[in-house]
Amino acid sequence: MRIRYIRIRRILPIFILIAVLAAFLYPVATVARDTDVRPSGSIEEVDGITVVRLSGTPRELGYQHGKLLGDRLPETEAAFKKIMPPIPGGAVGRWLVRQFVMLQVKRIEGYLDESELEELKGIADADTEHKGTYRDILYYHVLQDIGQNYACTGAVAAGRRSRFSGPVAGRNFDLSMRGLLDPLKTVFYSQPEKGYPFVSVAWPGMVGAVSGMNDRGLCVMVFSAKSEHTRLSGVPVAFIAKRLLKEASTVSQAVDIIKKTTRMGPNIFLVADREKAAAIEFDSEKVGVIEVNDGILPLSNHFYTKELSGDKKNIRQARYSDSRQRYDRIKSLIEDAGHVGVREMLSVLRDHSGRDGKVMAWGDYSAVNNIKDAHSVIFDTVGLRFWVSTPPSAYGKFVGFKLTRQGPVRIEDLPADRYPDSEEGRRAALSDTLMQKVYEADENGLHLDARLFAEKALATDPENYIAAIRVGEAYVSEYHYDKALKAFEQAVQCAPEGSAARARALVGRGESLMHAGKNNEAKADFDEVIKMDCCTEANEAALKGLSRI
Repeated sequence: MRIRYIRIRRILPIFILIAVLAAFLYPVATVARDTDVRPSGSIEEVDGITVVRLSGTPRELGYQHGKLLGDRLPETEAAFKKIMPPIPGGAVGRWLVRQFVMLQVKRIEGYLDESELEELKGIADADTEHKGTYRDILYYHVLQDIGQNYACTGAVAAGRRSRFSGPVAGRNFDLSMRGLLDPLKTVFYSQPEKGYPFVSVAWPGMVGAVSGMNDRGLCVMVFSAKSEHTRLSGVPVAFIAKRLLKEASTVSQAVDIIKKTTRMGPNIFLVADREKAAAIEFDSEKVGVIEVNDGILPLSNHFYTKELSGDKKNIRQARYSDSRQRYDRIKSLIEDAGHVGVREMLSVLRDHSGRDGKVMAWGDYSAVNNIKDAHSVIFDTVGLRFWVSTPPSAYGKFVGFKLTRQGPVRIEDLPADRYPDSEEGRRAALSDTLMQKVYEADENGLHLDARLFAEKALATDPENYIAAIRVGEAYVSEYHYDKALKAFEQAVQCAPEGSAARARALVGRGESLMHAGKNNEAKADFDEVIKMDCCTEANEAALKGLSRI
C-alpha cells in the first residue's frame, strides 16, 4: 500500500500554534513498568518470516510482544520515518507534525476499549530499553487514519468460482514503493483471553491488523479509500480489523461491528467467511456492502457501493489515481482465471503488466504487483490455510501455514517465480535499485547526482520508462531540450497505454518539442494527454503547454 500525505506546507502555521499549546497542555505519557506479567510466548524464524505466538490477558499479549520483538521496534520506527516524505522546516517541522499527531492520539485512545489499551501498555512495559510509552506505539497505528493512504490490490473468489468449498482470497499490501517493511514481515498468532484465536500478518509493534484470519475461517484485509467524510478521532482502522478477527465469525457479524464502531476515515474491508465474501466500504458516516456468494470480487482503492461511490473525493480517486488501472487489471485477470484456487490467485497477485498486457517498469504503482509491497498473502477460509510472501514482493516463495488449535503449522509452500532470476528480471531490479538512489539524491538536494543515477538506471534497463521520464525532466530543468526529447521519446514508447506514466512522458515530450519549434507536434502530445484525462498534474501541465503555443 503506498502512502499519500496531506500537504504540510498549507497547515504548517496551524501546527506551530498547536505545538506551542501542546507543550503546555499535553503531558508526556508515562507508564509504571509492570514486572508481574507472565513472560511466555515464543518466536521463530521460518524461511525469513518471523512467527510470533502470543497468549493470555491483553497485558500479557502486549508484554510478550514487547519482550520478543522489542529489539526490532526501532527498525519499524526507522522504516516509517524513511517512508515519510521530507517535511518543511527540518527537525522543527518534524517535531511540529509529531506534536499534532500526538494530540490526536490522546483523543483517539478514548475510543479504544480497555483490552486494546492494556495490550499497548504491555508492549511499553516490556520494552524498557527504549523508554517508549504506549502512545508512541499507538502513534504509528493512527498515521493511516490522519493523513495517509495505503494502495493495495486484491480479489476473492467464492461459490462455483472457487476451487474449494468456500472462498479463496488474496491481496498485495502496498505500503511503500521502497518495500521498507518487507524485511520486517511478521506472522502473529494470538490466543486472547476473550475472543477467537487468530493470525495476523504485519510487523513488529503492530497491535492492530491489516491482513488476518481467525480460527472460524473469517479473513479480513484492509484497503484504503478516499472520502469527504473523515474524523480526527475514533477507532483506528487497524483496531477495527482486529475487532473483527476477535469477535466475528461471519460476514454479517463483521458488517454489524463496523456499523456500530465510531470510524475515522474511509476504508474498504475485504471480508470472507466459510461461505461468502464481501467488500465492506465505509467512511466516518456511511457503510456500503457488496456481497458475493457465487462469483468474484476484485478490489483496489475506490468505492463501488451506492452509499459511497458518489462521494466527490472517491470520484476523483477512481478517475485520477492508479486505483482504476489496478482494479481493471485484476478484474480482467480474475475473470479469466476460471475456477480460482491458490495457484490461480498467486498468478493474479504476481501480475506485473498493464491493461495491454505489456510488462511494466519495476516499481510502477499502477501494477497489481508493484514489487515493493509490505506483504502478499493468500487465505483459504475453509481449510484454514494461508500463504505469506517472501521477497521480492509477490514474486518470492509463499510460505504455507495451516491454522490449528496449537497455532500455525507448516504446510507445502508455493514456489518462487522465475522472473526475478531471469536476465530481464535482474536488469529491471538493478535499474530500480539505481532509481532508489535517484530519490535519495533528490531528497538531499543533489540533483546532478540524481540525474546521473537516473541515466545509469535507464542504461541498465532501456525499457524502464520511469527512469526515462526522470532523465527527461532533469534535462528540461537544465534547458537541454534535445537530450530531454530523446529520453521522453523512449518513455512514450515503453509506458503502458492509458497510464499516468505515459501522460507524464507525453507532457515532457510536448514541452521539448515546443522548445524545438515543433508546435504542431507538441500540440498533438498535449491534446492526447487531455484526452486521456488520467493524471491531474499531467492535465494541468498539458493545458499550460497549450496556452503557450
